[in-house]
Formats: sequence, C-alpha cells, structure tokens
Amino acid sequence: MQLDTVHRAGFSLLETLIALVIMSITSLALFQSIGTMLRISDKAVRVGERALENAIERQSLQNLINGLVPHWEEYKSDAFVGAKNEFSGLSSDGLISEIRTLTPFKVRLLNVNEQGLSLVYEAADQQVIFIEKAPSPAEFQYMGIDQKWYSHWPLETAPTRGFFDITNLIPNPALPEAIRLWNNAGHTYWVMPISKYKHLPYRSDILLEN
Repeated sequence: MQLDTVHRAGFSLLETLIALVIMSITSLALFQSIGTMLRISDKAVRVGERALENAIERQSLQNLINGLVPHWEEYKSDAFVGAKNEFSGLSSDGLISEIRTLTPFKVRLLNVNEQGLSLVYEAADQQVIFIEKAPSPAEFQYMGIDQKWYSHWPLETAPTRGFFDITNLIPNPALPEAIRLWNNAGHTYWVMPISKYKHLPYRSDILLEN
C-alpha cells in the first residue's frame, strides 16, 4: 500500500524572522524620512512667516517715511532732523496707530543683540523693534534735490542742480528726497522716497485724508 505525501504551503520560522527584520528596517527608514520632511516643512513655514513679517514691517516703515510732513510753526520742535544713526520728524502715518494722525516719531539704529543693528521706532511711550537687521556698521543717508546723498539733514546750504539753478535763492528744503540705509562698503539695504508732502500742506488736506 502506497502512502501519499502531503506538502503544506507556508513560511518557515527563519523566513518569517527575515521578513520581520526587513519590515522593521523599512518602517524605521520611512519614519525617519517623515520626521525629516516635517522638520524641513516646519523650517520653511518659519522662514515664510519671517519673510511676511519683514515685508509688512518694510511697508509700514515706507508709509511712515513717505508720510513725513514739513512742520508748521507750532510743531517747530518736531521738524525733520536726520543723522547717521537716527532720524526724527512728524508723519501723517503712524507706525502703530491705525488712525492716521500727525505723529512725532524717531527711528534709531541700535545694537539690540549680537546679530547686528536693529531699527527701533519710538513715538510717545511706544517702542517697536523691527525684525529686520542690518550688519554693523550701517547708517542713514539723505538725498538732496541734487540727487546726492548726505550724512545729515537739514543741510547748511541748499543743494543746487546746476550752474543756472535758482534753488540757491530758495530756503533749504524741510525734507530730503529720500532716505536710505547703507554701509561704507557701498551696500544699500533699502531706499525709501519721500513724495507725499513735498511742501507744507494745508491742514485741511491731512484732516480730509484721515
């Protein structure tokens, strides 16, 4: 009598162990890859948020500078004054308040930490430190109507555009044409024009805009 031999399909213990090891290694690599992707994604989000905050601050500073107003007689103490490390004046666009009103302010370059110079805005009892940094040394400069940059404002004598220019018969402009932040190596970080109030406006003009 002949006995039939039955072959059962399945994995041996060794094959099962090998498969488990391979699955463990694959899972570990997958989890490490996901962790790396999450860290990269988080870093990209932080960089994007920082860039957005810088853009908002830059626009706010541009509005503040472009809103500079030549002073009236009763605001004589708030006349625009510019130096290498700070400038101050009267603006129709405050940096903090959402209500547009004439605001005396000052912007300074300060070493807040070891990362470089920070722009610091001061108005009344409020102070804002900008996120944007500038490597030291850096300084402010002010453009005259002759398109030249000066380290201070107001100028002692009015700049002229040429030999036949009559601007020497006109008092010094109360405001420069633009303000820039730069360093002695010739690198310009930003240039912000002043074009809103080239001359002393009527008070009603500002009140109507508000």
